[in-house]
Parts: sequence; structure tokens; C-alpha cells
Amino acid sequence: MSYSISESEWEVMKALWKQPDSAVSDVVRNLEHTGWSYSTIKTLLKRLVDKGFVEVDKSIANNFRYRAVVKEQDCKKREVKSFLQKVFDGSVSMFISTFVKESNLTEEEQEELMRLISKLEEDI
Repeated sequence: MSYSISESEWEVMKALWKQPDSAVSDVVRNLEHTGWSYSTIKTLLKRLVDKGFVEVDKSIANNFRYRAVVKEQDCKKREVKSFLQKVFDGSVSMFISTFVKESNLTEEEQEELMRLISKLEEDI
């Protein structure tokens, strides 16, 4: 899968990860906070089906069921890799350096970040 997911599609995916095998009405209810119409959500679901992130069970007429095909963690990993490649030419160190320089991390937060990086390096 080489497609990326838009911000709106992420909201739909989160709803499906939270409540698998949802009807469109379930997704609409879970996304009430967005103010999106039924037809907008249906369009987003169709896009996700077309991209291969969601599958639809059409065995019961007028009660199609949607579920995410990809696991949330796998999707997040893919999106992070895509972001790193697009913005930082795949360089994690360039990302971390930029993040640290541009954020107002406390000394404690900086130490925690260094601990996390050290742990990741041990796992490699």
C-alpha cells in the first residue's frame, strides 16, 4: 500500500479501530464532533475502501459493515516513515535535531528523550 491517508480519513480510521464492523450510521455517530454530513463520511469510507485501508461487507442489503484492514500501529508506522522521508529525507537524526531546537523542552524532557533514543539504539 503506497497511498497516504488524509486528516479526514484518519478520523474515520480512528472510528473504525475503536468500533470494528461499523455501519455508516455508527461511523457518523462516532464522528458527530466533526460536523460532517452522512454523505461526506460515506465518501471518506469509499476512498478508504478504494485505497485498501478498509473493507466493506455488502452481504446484507442496506446494512453494509465497514472495518479497518490495517492495524492502527502499522498505519502509524507507515505514516511516520512517509513523513520522515518527505520532510527530512528519511533522516531520524535530522528530525530529532529540528524537534529539539524548535521546541521548548525542559531539561527533564530532554533527558527523557535521550533515554528513549538510547533504548531504541539498544533494540536495533
